[in-house]
Amino acid sequence: MKAVAGNVLPFPCASSASGRRAQRRALLSALRFSSSPKIVDLSGCSTLNHEDIELLLECVAQVAGRDTRVLFVAGSRANRVLLEVTRISSLAPVFNSVKEALAVPQANAVNEADGGHPSESRERWSA
Repeated sequence: MKAVAGNVLPFPCASSASGRRAQRRALLSALRFSSSPKIVDLSGCSTLNHEDIELLLECVAQVAGRDTRVLFVAGSRANRVLLEVTRISSLAPVFNSVKEALAVPQANAVNEADGGHPSESRERWSA
């Protein structure tokens, strides 16, 4: 199960309400019908609000109980902290960059061979 760049989905951050709704529908549709891992990239969003948190939870719900996963790319220290405070990071892996998230399948193969779990970045953000 290897993630490829086509499986990276941008998180809806459009400035207009109609643009945001269209991006939201596209994101949920991509998750609903996918059998491969999807990476949701929040790096284009400078801030997240309560509607964004609800959407992230809905993303997790879309893949729950299926043989697929969703991974989140925080993209910023503020987003990473918010994902940890809301405990979304306990529902889905959170990474600092798309590059780290794309490396997960290789890490899974190594860690599963050792009986461990997939590695996630615990690297501290520097200002």
